[in-house]
Amino acid sequence: MDKTMTKEKGDIGTIIMVYDTPNKAYEVEFVDEEGEVKYQGVYLSNR
Repeated sequence: MDKTMTKEKGDIGTIIMVYDTPNKAYEVEFVDEEGEVKYQGVYLSNR
């Protein structure tokens, strides 16, 4: 994964993990046109 790659508006990601503790959060992976990981991050749920 190239650390210089970033996600952009319109990118489609796949949830690869759901966390329940200590907070509800989702680990999401974004890939480029070749299927290589472009960005991976953890996002807290707003609910």
